[in-house]
Amino acid sequence: MELDELKTLIKSKLEEGAVPHTAIELETAVRKKALSVTGKIKRSIWFELAACAVCMIVAVIIWMIYASVYIHLFCTAAWLFCIVFSIYLCLLYRKIIFYEMAPRSIKERLQQIINIITRFTRLDFQLTMGLVPVIFIFGLITGYMDVSRQGLLYQFHWSAGMLWYVIAFIISWPAIIYIFSRWHIRKLYGNYLLQLQQQLKDIENG
Repeated sequence: MELDELKTLIKSKLEEGAVPHTAIELETAVRKKALSVTGKIKRSIWFELAACAVCMIVAVIIWMIYASVYIHLFCTAAWLFCIVFSIYLCLLYRKIIFYEMAPRSIKERLQQIINIITRFTRLDFQLTMGLVPVIFIFGLITGYMDVSRQGLLYQFHWSAGMLWYVIAFIISWPAIIYIFSRWHIRKLYGNYLLQLQQQLKDIENG
């Protein structure tokens, strides 16, 4: 039964004088819907943990294939990032479970869960966008040092076409990451966060 239908049913009972357990029924319905939504959020966290594990495996494979010290440094950085991000995901998962089981009202639980998910999505987006220039600069330095080490630097010559290509890449790559990051966060967390916020409004509005 949808929450709106339940509220309509409760209203009709109130008009008929059937008052008992209405508040309990409403809170129980909201709690069930909230648990359903937080369950989906926890599945999203598991998905991201699996993605981190895949990235770490890929980094190991790349490490074994390429002997370049610069590639090894990049793989090490990827490993460290995945480990730190996985720890943060695990902490987020534990916090959600804690507030799901906390001896508080459903309103307080929703407020706490909404707050931690909001902070996480904001941090996730900022971290993703912050890594774009870092990775780009690291890639340029790595490429330059690798070409220089092979003695091929003298063969490199700038051209107008190459300059425009670099400019287009510098502009388009962050834009692509921005769009993908927004979509990724909305798909895994944003839509569910909106549902929790709507449930909180329903409780506050009675």
